[in-house]
Amino acid sequence: MTKFAEVVVNVPIHHRPRPDDPAAYSPAGLTFHYSIPPDLARTLKPGHLVRVPFRHSQVDAIVIALHDQSPVPETKPILALVYPDPVLTSTQLRLAHWMAETYLTPLIYVLKLFLPPRLTAPPEPVLMLVPDASIPDDLTPEQRLLIERLRKGPQPERNLRVGGRNLARASVVDPLIARGIVQRTRMVARPRPQPRTEEYVRLIADEETIAHTLPQLGRPNPRADVLAYLLSTPDPLPTVEQVVEAVGCSPQLLKRMAKDGWVVLTPSATRLVFLRPIPQLQEEAERLARRAPAQSFALKKALELGAGASTRELYAQGVGRAPLQALTKRGLITLVRDPATVHLAPPPEDAEERIIELRGLVQHQRVIQVLMDEAEPVWIGWLYAETRVDRAVLRDLEAAGLIAIASEEV
Repeated sequence: MTKFAEVVVNVPIHHRPRPDDPAAYSPAGLTFHYSIPPDLARTLKPGHLVRVPFRHSQVDAIVIALHDQSPVPETKPILALVYPDPVLTSTQLRLAHWMAETYLTPLIYVLKLFLPPRLTAPPEPVLMLVPDASIPDDLTPEQRLLIERLRKGPQPERNLRVGGRNLARASVVDPLIARGIVQRTRMVARPRPQPRTEEYVRLIADEETIAHTLPQLGRPNPRADVLAYLLSTPDPLPTVEQVVEAVGCSPQLLKRMAKDGWVVLTPSATRLVFLRPIPQLQEEAERLARRAPAQSFALKKALELGAGASTRELYAQGVGRAPLQALTKRGLITLVRDPATVHLAPPPEDAEERIIELRGLVQHQRVIQVLMDEAEPVWIGWLYAETRVDRAVLRDLEAAGLIAIASEEV
């Protein structure tokens, strides 16, 4: 059985080769041998990251080979695995040896090129199953539960002391260790450092969806609500009452917006509607000339102004209220009351820009425009620099379904 491991330690070593020792010039000569403790005899492999005593401290080291014999008479034992699996493959080890020999570089410097940063961490007590150990039938329920946990991989003892149950206590673990089913060691149980990733942003909505969704984002603003409603309603002339009810604003707000030139308020008016054909009305106006001259005058003025003329226009022509009421009773005309209406004063594109400003969406619009100009996803760092926005803006757009943010390994 293999008894010794050849390692390179992760500490700077000032090596002074001797002229009478050619091997001393080889970077591979800067290695050290440690004995393999029994609990690691079946587990340890080349490429493992281990914890070893070195000088007056403990350091990390990488196992590069296993041997039956040691070139030195006395060796210290390896203390623990840092990770349960090797951190380097056999191919990477061979390549590292070749690079070290070719470029006369200490082997540890080459090996570290293959490792992600911040790989090492202090080891902690860990329980793991002994490889190829047979599981007997006479185990306690807690021991069986522990083994099921360990089948998923080595478990830190601290993780086995949660939920009001301590599966790491001596009465559960020690019998399993004595029977060669479980072994206790020390290693770093936290996940390995992950590969570096970068976030990329892409546009996922078409122009129609953007035009509909973007104005609905941002901070509440009653003026923006009015403009958005007038842009979206199919009725070209909604009444004041409809706008007030739909938006939840006051009529006074509409008056202020009309004063500022953003909407046009058409006041309520009473208009005239003819109830008979025009020729009959003309004949009736002539018949009324003698016995009801005021009604005849009113009817003739109405015919001059045409159907739909307002009472305000008729009053301006000298028509009185009483003759109009009399014509209504005769069934010749009727008076219809039209409510006050509202419509946009500026062109729709100007109203859209005003909504963006009122809701504080200028930065959101800037992001959308930049992404529309780019054909592919863009790096989020570049987007920040290009638009001067913060993460909150991107979260708003992502939640609205306009953009997608994804991580890619680099």
